[in-house]
Amino acid sequence: MFRRHGSYRRSKYRIRRYGACDEVFLERKMRTRNVLSKRRTRVHGEELGRLVLSDADPDWEGAWFLKRIRIRRFAPAVQVSYRRSARVAETAMGDIRLTVDDSLSAIPAAGLVFRSGGGDIVVRDRAIVELKFRVATPAIFKKLVEQFVLEPKRISKYRMAALALGLVHLPPGHSILDTDEGDAAVCLPSCKC
Repeated sequence: MFRRHGSYRRSKYRIRRYGACDEVFLERKMRTRNVLSKRRTRVHGEELGRLVLSDADPDWEGAWFLKRIRIRRFAPAVQVSYRRSARVAETAMGDIRLTVDDSLSAIPAAGLVFRSGGGDIVVRDRAIVELKFRVATPAIFKKLVEQFVLEPKRISKYRMAALALGLVHLPPGHSILDTDEGDAAVCLPSCKC
């Protein structure tokens, strides 16, 4: 969803694959004022064809996803690829996670098929850093924010990809990084960490 309006405002739907794995994940991320929840179902890549059947099996694990994308009349528009480095740790206040995504590229979607090759680079010389935690900001994250003078910004990889491919356009004077309806993250110069 590029422009979030009405009932489309809180939820984001995607089909995710890691590398060339045969398994894919049907996902819905839903945000309310203070809570982000994710529903995720793992299916085999060959089962993606079920998302276009008119009489899909209601007992299939992905039936909930199919129902929601049909109601909203969603169809794939962009295939987004990136390289992710992730680190996790356990703290007294729960698990924390740091991800760094770079080499963000995009190609127009080819239906429900993952195409090989990353496509056009969307953002050069930048990485997207996400600091994920449940309760209070962990001390190590506070130190990272302070040391690198990080400022949170809402970033959507999908919106950036749609803009780069010319599927939508921004008003004059806006940047591809002005895609403020994504997750809280930081976009900073890319480095080899």
